[in-house]
Amino acid sequence: MLIDNIAFFGDSFCADFEDSYIESLSKNYNITHMGEHGTGLTYAVDRFRQFITNNNLNNTFFVFCNSA
Repeated sequence: MLIDNIAFFGDSFCADFEDSYIESLSKNYNITHMGEHGTGLTYAVDRFRQFITNNNLNNTFFVFCNSA
């Protein structure tokens, strides 16, 4: 499967960009960074719904990160 874009949704596990695994991935992929500190799964799902309504999803890989 061809991946052009990786979209991250969730809490602090994906909120930081600098010196992170997301920054490493950005060298080879376009990154959509939707993570936010101090949020929960409901917030991530709401952002995901907005994203899929307003964007082209061809070749997009979705990652959800949620800490305990």
